[in-house]
Amino acid sequence: MSAQVGMGTSKPRGALDINREATNTYDMGLVLPTNTTPNNLINPQGGSVAPGTIMFDSTLNCVRVFKASGWSDCLCDNCGASSSFTLDCSNGALTGNYSSGTLSSGSKVVNYVNATGQAYGAISIASTGVTGLTATAPAGTLVIGNGSIVLAISGTPSSAGVAIFEVSIGGKTCTFAVQVSSTVPSFTLDCATGASIGTFTSFSQSSGSMIINYTGGNGQTYGAISVASTGVTGLTATAPAGTLANGNGSISLAINGVPSTAGTASFQISIGGQTCSFTINVADKFADIDQFTVIQIGSSTNYFASGIPLIGTDATNGGTGSGPSQVKTQLDAVLASLGKPVEHLGLIPSSTSAQGLKKIFDKTNADGKKREVVFIYTLYNASSVANTTQINTIINTNYVSKGKIYFISADENTFSSYAVFSASNYGKVNSYQPKYTIDGNALIDSGDTFPTVYGNVSSSGLLSSQYWGNSLVAPAGASIAATITSPAADSGKPIVFKDMTFNGKVWVFGDTDAYWQFDTGTLGAQPYLTGGCTGTNRDRFNCNLFHYVTRKNLGIPLN
Repeated sequence: MSAQVGMGTSKPRGALDINREATNTYDMGLVLPTNTTPNNLINPQGGSVAPGTIMFDSTLNCVRVFKASGWSDCLCDNCGASSSFTLDCSNGALTGNYSSGTLSSGSKVVNYVNATGQAYGAISIASTGVTGLTATAPAGTLVIGNGSIVLAISGTPSSAGVAIFEVSIGGKTCTFAVQVSSTVPSFTLDCATGASIGTFTSFSQSSGSMIINYTGGNGQTYGAISVASTGVTGLTATAPAGTLANGNGSISLAINGVPSTAGTASFQISIGGQTCSFTINVADKFADIDQFTVIQIGSSTNYFASGIPLIGTDATNGGTGSGPSQVKTQLDAVLASLGKPVEHLGLIPSSTSAQGLKKIFDKTNADGKKREVVFIYTLYNASSVANTTQINTIINTNYVSKGKIYFISADENTFSSYAVFSASNYGKVNSYQPKYTIDGNALIDSGDTFPTVYGNVSSSGLLSSQYWGNSLVAPAGASIAATITSPAADSGKPIVFKDMTFNGKVWVFGDTDAYWQFDTGTLGAQPYLTGGCTGTNRDRFNCNLFHYVTRKNLGIPLN
């Protein structure tokens, strides 16, 4: 049976119509099924409660309806709010640091009591008083009873003072305040008290670390740090990007590089608008050395640079030179950045000069100076075989066998098979006005890169000798750096090579008159050396080559 039911009317307008037909009024209401919880309601036909079932929830004091998704929240607005739901802005925790003109962030907890499970929209509240801050929270639903909402606060305060926020939820309102500090930032960097570790030595790969402390961090992020040293250059302090703690903390900087000299390396660190500086002491790699010494070997005073002392029984008591000085000037320029005085000495092979040379290596000279020999090159040397052999023996023991590069001449007419070096005369044959080009890459060690300190020039360019040189026969395994291109009779014959018999540390030149000694005039080679390091490509090549040899001999990085 199915029918419509009318109460007070014979013409029901639906399944159930409770109204008087004439007046469409009734003085009694509809009383819904009441229970302390909708979970107590049943379906008399069995199974779950039918969708559309309504009831009055006496616990929440509201009407609820059963839907396919379950029982609804209260169907009335702000059920019970007018009498018991309240917001509390005074007791919830407030976090963060807020400074005028500085990006600031934190949070505020807003508590509530006697909520009925009502929903609320997304919250975004701009501060008043001190403007520039915003308190936000996503949309949500109040728990039934007591709970809290966390507001995120962020922005850049417009000034110092008090920022006010008014929070409205469920028809209730409360306010809270945030104190904004003055423009003087509370965040500070401290470069003075953090620990510094590591060993830093001039011209040596060095590493360590430095701790930078800070106070008043506010959780802000900072980018990757990379700070090059000043004063003593060559070091870099680095740290990855990160985030400051809220409050106090520290940042660890890694320090790496090759210090350019001894002394003080300074670093200036800037984070979060604050700056501090610290220094690193760089030890002197050559602290036990008084000066660097360059030795020229020849058989006459006019082969040596004008005014330089000659080695006698002691370092400087054998007379003075009177020859050209372009090569000396270039070597001075190349060694200038190493921070030590540079001394040039001439040596004419003899039993007397052998005594002085030995004292230099033993550091027993009468003047008490501790010398480090950084470069030895042979000019035109027509001295006796016995004397030159004695000198070469000392050089081999104290210099070549210790991995240092020696420039030896195979140029003179009386060149002989000296013991130690120059076995079988290197097959020398006189060549008049030879032309040749020296390839620097054929002289340097495998794995090294030819220096470009004085320009990207790794070749001498074509050299046209103005006098006699010698074509040579290189020993097995030698690295040929230059062959003669003219005269035709000597074409293709080596004139410069690296003798691998001595681990590549003996470099042989068959035209030292032109290349090292008489740098200008009828005995030189065109284009002539200027004495500087940047005048011509030949000058640039020469200085790059000297840079390579002196740094290798000192055991320090090439660049």
